[in-house]
Formats: sequence, structure tokens, C-alpha cells
Amino acid sequence: NVPASRVSRYAPYKGKDMVFGIRPEHLTQRREEGRPGFESIDLMVDVLEPMGMETMAHFFVDGHPVCARLDPATVAEPEKMLALTADMNQMHLMETGPNGKVV
Repeated sequence: NVPASRVSRYAPYKGKDMVFGIRPEHLTQRREEGRPGFESIDLMVDVLEPMGMETMAHFFVDGHPVCARLDPATVAEPEKMLALTADMNQMHLMETGPNGKVV
């Protein structure tokens, strides 16, 4: 869901093909439930990449790669579902050109 604070920004693009974007730091282990603009999503972990102070979790959504930034203490395993929260207040929609690429 597009947060109310972003509806007017994206209204001119309604009905157009758009690409959804969110940075890994805005897709994290589930928390912030009930806060406006925070949406729960469950994704199947593809790869976990321990980086010391954080773990990057990689997923596919409709064939598109997605990455989340996790606390290294998060219990997650490849090929298992992981409960995440997306901070939709930080989302971006990008217009695509005739070839389907972001313009």
C-alpha cells in the first residue's frame, strides 16, 4: 500500500507501468507493526550474506532480486520464509520506458 503521505506524489502515474524501489535498510526483520506506512511481508530467503555488523538477505519477488538488511542475530535460513517489515514511507516508484527499463 502506498502511504497517504505519498499518494499525491504518485497520483499522476496511476495506471502506468512503474518499478517499485526500496533500499535494503528499509526492508528489515518484522517490527513496527501497526505504525502508518509499515507493511508486513513474508519472503523466502534465497541467500544470506553475513557482513559482521549486519546480514544481507537476498530474495526474489516475481523474479526480481530484492535485498534486506538484517541484524546479524536474526534467525534466518535459506529456503525458509522470513517475516519482514517494509517501511513504505521510504518507497520509490520509477517510471519505465517503452523497453521496460527505468527512465
